[in-house]
Amino acid sequence: MNGRGEYIAGLRELADYLEAHPAIPVPTVVPQVTVYTGTDTHTGGDGVGRAIVDQAAATFGTGVHVSSSGHREAARKFAGGLAYRVLHIPDAAMAEHDARQSYTGNIQVTAGTP
Repeated sequence: MNGRGEYIAGLRELADYLEAHPAIPVPTVVPQVTVYTGTDTHTGGDGVGRAIVDQAAATFGTGVHVSSSGHREAARKFAGGLAYRVLHIPDAAMAEHDARQSYTGNIQVTAGTP
């Protein structure tokens, strides 16, 4: 993706297209856009990630939800149930996830084996 303006233009183009073509189905599961603070454009560790979520919550006029694992989220809902979320996954939680996933591919299951 090249930038914010291009992303917004794409969303508008999609909405216009769907409106102009009512025979095209739309999702039956309510979609949500999730922005993770750990992406290439938002580096800097937990402090920066928390600040990004807090700023989003202030802009949305909502609170911040913090899960038991420390995931921090701010969200705003739009018409039709569409939601826009900003999510920070703590460095420790991400490291634990990566450690667990490091075994993927090392376990071989043979067909017919219980």
